[in-house]
Amino acid sequence: MSSMNRTGARSTTLSYSPTRRTAIILSGEGTAIAYLTGAVKALEAVGTRMDLLVGKGAGAVVACFHSVEAGNKLTGADGLLEALGRSKPWRLRRIYLAALACLAISFGAFLSPAVIGILMLLLLPLVALGRVLIPDTTASWSVTAERWLVDILAGIEPFYFRVVSVPLIVFFGLALMVAMRSLLTRSSFRGRAVGLVNGLFELLPLEALIESALWAAVKGASTGGPPSKHSDLGAKYSALLEANLGQHGFRELLFYALDLDAGQEIPFAFLKERFRGEFDRRGPGRGAIAADAVELREDGARLLFGGLMASVSPPVLTPTVPLQLPLGGEFGGDVHQFCSAISMGQGAVEDAIAAGAEQIVYVSAVSSGERASESLLERLSDAAVRRELEHDLRCVERNPQVPVFLIRPDRPRLGLMEFDGRELPGGERLKLSALLAHGQRDAERLFIGPFLASAMLSQGTSDERGAENLGDGGPREL
Repeated sequence: MSSMNRTGARSTTLSYSPTRRTAIILSGEGTAIAYLTGAVKALEAVGTRMDLLVGKGAGAVVACFHSVEAGNKLTGADGLLEALGRSKPWRLRRIYLAALACLAISFGAFLSPAVIGILMLLLLPLVALGRVLIPDTTASWSVTAERWLVDILAGIEPFYFRVVSVPLIVFFGLALMVAMRSLLTRSSFRGRAVGLVNGLFELLPLEALIESALWAAVKGASTGGPPSKHSDLGAKYSALLEANLGQHGFRELLFYALDLDAGQEIPFAFLKERFRGEFDRRGPGRGAIAADAVELREDGARLLFGGLMASVSPPVLTPTVPLQLPLGGEFGGDVHQFCSAISMGQGAVEDAIAAGAEQIVYVSAVSSGERASESLLERLSDAAVRRELEHDLRCVERNPQVPVFLIRPDRPRLGLMEFDGRELPGGERLKLSALLAHGQRDAERLFIGPFLASAMLSQGTSDERGAENLGDGGPREL
């Protein structure tokens, strides 16, 4: 059996089995949450086996909800995706709005004499025409206008330098505040370097939406609002998953965040006992990430929500998330700054294999093509996700015994932060719901049709004939 090649093409010998332990890897950022949700929804609808959900970036949110049978909290009229489309989950931070206002005021004041000069030039043809048609009246108006102009300029002159310079002084003061705060609150050089910008956008709106949706998924019989502490929400999630793990719709969970202070990617894991030990023993050559995992049980459960928010916080674009690491590890008790791990370009295939995966369905929201109108931020984000996908494709080549099935879009539809959609020619608007449907179609086209359907048919034929009975210990290559 040969594996998926570097372009994502699969050979005819690649096969899926409903009896193998299956990991679903979900990777993407920003609006990719809709595409990833659509793909998982399609896989669930046809009964695809899902033992382990692995999330990178926005994929971590999708994995968390689908691990506790709460995929319905992502879709529908009251779902998270609909809420994201109605609001602006990424909002420019107030300090940067103030800085931009200062620059606009200073620049406008600086250009005011030039604006007045341009208006005078535009009026010259009218003045010349007036002197031909009504010379006396035009001469009188010209004298009056000149007096007004002289008075205006004389009134502006004493304040001109102040109006130009004071906003600039405030602007540089704000910039200095951001830099000093970043330098004083980050212990490592890497953390300080990234923290100098300290995030252009704040994620408080997104945090509130995810908190509300996650509480709706785990609250059970509780009628009140979300707990006052995010640690309590994580503990509630952990208890629900612990009590139901192994039942239909409840799956093991693995997602990632980047520890800026330690300079390494940290897995947040909730695995069954028999796979946890093997995953913890992974090292160089036994998994993509050698760092100790944060166990999302007991003391580690309090970090679940913070780790989830860190996973959707692109460095530089958004503020980092401070997390106090559990005792017992290398940095136990220390408060470190975390952000999205996609920027590392590190893959997840080897970690999924270390966690016992015998086959992998890999859903990447990065397209095989590029949109000409992509912004710089979108290109940087896409480059990081592409680098991660390339890393995982190389891992596939090193592990040909584990089938990997790739689902990805053929072209980009929405930008990184276009949660409210994008205007199309003709007045229509492309919304997150279209991206959701796109993910469903791609899952059907690239995996369900060519692999899952034939596997189900083959399994049914084999059972009827009694020729073979594939259990958990069945062959891994067909």
